[in-house]
Amino acid sequence: MMRDMNVVREGGRIASAKTLVRGQANIYHPLKHPERFMTSLVIADWSFGDFWALLITLVLLPFAIIVYLVSVILGLIPLIVMVAYRQSSVFPKHKLALGQLPAEVVRGAPWFDAVIAISLILYLPLMTVAGLWLVIIHVVNFILSYPIGVANPDRTKRSLNALRPFSGIPGEYPVHNPSDGFAKKYGGIWSFEDVWIAIFGAVDRQGFVRFLSALPVMIAFLPIAKIVICSNPFLFDLSLLYVNQWSLPIGRRDDMTFDDNDVEFAKRKIKTQVCRALLHDCYRTVTSVMPFTGHYPYPPESRTYSTACGVQYSVRIGTSLLTHSVHSYSIPDYKARSENSIHGFFSVYLQSWNPYHHVTGYVEVNLRADNAVEHPMWLLGDRNSRLHTLNIAKVNNLFVRLGHAFEQHLFEIDPYIREEMKRGIKVYEIKTIGRAPPYLHSDIALDGADAMDSDLPQAGRKDRDTRPARKLKVEASKETKKSQ
Repeated sequence: MMRDMNVVREGGRIASAKTLVRGQANIYHPLKHPERFMTSLVIADWSFGDFWALLITLVLLPFAIIVYLVSVILGLIPLIVMVAYRQSSVFPKHKLALGQLPAEVVRGAPWFDAVIAISLILYLPLMTVAGLWLVIIHVVNFILSYPIGVANPDRTKRSLNALRPFSGIPGEYPVHNPSDGFAKKYGGIWSFEDVWIAIFGAVDRQGFVRFLSALPVMIAFLPIAKIVICSNPFLFDLSLLYVNQWSLPIGRRDDMTFDDNDVEFAKRKIKTQVCRALLHDCYRTVTSVMPFTGHYPYPPESRTYSTACGVQYSVRIGTSLLTHSVHSYSIPDYKARSENSIHGFFSVYLQSWNPYHHVTGYVEVNLRADNAVEHPMWLLGDRNSRLHTLNIAKVNNLFVRLGHAFEQHLFEIDPYIREEMKRGIKVYEIKTIGRAPPYLHSDIALDGADAMDSDLPQAGRKDRDTRPARKLKVEASKETKKSQ
């Protein structure tokens, strides 16, 4: 079924998608015209709360540096154990080619329970330091912020009411059904196993060196940003702010049409890129240079509420972030909160008490009717605070760049995997399912892009371009310049 990409949400109004198709002279490029791919937000002037929050931050900063250095030391050995387990013969070698099976999940792998037990013991000192540091931040912030809140009782009351839906267990206060019910069943505190698995996949995407620093940054500095600045009801007039970012339509035709295969391709690729424990080498290379990545692991099959701990990594601030992530795609008849969505991927709950994510609110990742990926966010913030509005504006720009990078990634890998999807999916499904170990089971029925070469029909394969995605990008740009 062919569809016309005839609507694109642009700055709050419906606009033609013709200018968003490659090859058009008047194309709107997300990096050159980011305002066309996100909701607008006014940057406020500096407020008293901004200056007071920065003062508290300066008081805590010397101690945060010490906590960071201690966290690097305490986190080194358990991170080495994690990487050693990843490089062991249990899993495929680090550089997975397109012809090798990825690891969908980690649970059930040999020695998994033993590694979790050892890691828990090794992480206990770091967890103790992190807990004590949180107590210090809360005490210092309360002592220095509470008098300001008492002097502004009406504002403080409004802020506390705005925080209420995000102050308890995710989903306890209604944010969006039916994902609320799934998040509530999971509970508030993540299990150590869930956090470890999420970090395991994130380390595979970003590498050992980045996470040697990212975890300490998360432990030492992120709670200050969250408690003192972004979710402080005593200094700021908090309310729910809505922003949204979206990509170019994920279509492959110059006549501005796409079909059901394009839609399913986008659904499969987003799911596997975010949820797989391990990625193929070419996907990992592209993912590692994106400005922001997320790993929301597949929940275990016994978990009926489709929720798990997720780990994000931000290049801009060099830190990892923890989330409560509901896998909305697995909820029957799920309807996203965003009006533009036709298919929901993830519902992310960012609670006010979660010190390891700097914002508070509710976020979705969806596919829109025009086959673009959107990222609607309902975040708590003060419209009159420069720190708050500037932070949200940077988040806006970040996800416009991420949407563009991901859409480009799909465009680059598409030429040499789409045909394999069409011709090899059924053959591969029959030959591999049941042959792979349970901890390496294939998701090929949902992601034909990863079909093994040996299991695909060989007719017409001599012209297949197997060059890495980044090389294709460079050569494609050269050809474009020549044609011009």
